[in-house]
Amino acid sequence: MQIVILKNAAEVAAYGADIFTQQLARNAGSVLGLATGSTPVALYQELIRRNEAGSVSFSKAKRLIWMNTLDWMVSTRKAIAIL
Repeated sequence: MQIVILKNAAEVAAYGADIFTQQLARNAGSVLGLATGSTPVALYQELIRRNEAGSVSFSKAKRLIWMNTLDWMVSTRKAIAIL
């Protein structure tokens, strides 16, 4: 795991959007997992801005999966407990 410390929410949003953009450039048919809630809103706004500017497209993504992060954490803990 890599820990990245950035100055503000705008930098975090841009950094996260770079990750999505790079993944889609490597594999346009990726399945993307997106969290719900207010925390990732700035990231999603940046992705929308980039999409409207034509620098990223989600048209070939196999799926966009919205998940409640609390549900994901519970599922992950159950999976780890099984191991």
